[in-house]
Amino acid sequence: VISDGSYGVEKGLFFSFPVQVSSSGEVSIVQELEIDDFSKSCIKASVQELKDERKAIKHLL
Repeated sequence: VISDGSYGVEKGLFFSFPVQVSSSGEVSIVQELEIDDFSKSCIKASVQELKDERKAIKHLL
């Protein structure tokens, strides 16, 4: 889903989050989950990788 800034992920970045889907099909990011230090470091690394990839293809957009 597109990040809304949750979990420290840059707003607007397409990222994999824990989500809930309502009966009407509305998707929302699950908030306030406790994230341990290892998971935080993995999220940070993934965000950096996505930002690097976006930068690498910027000329194609």
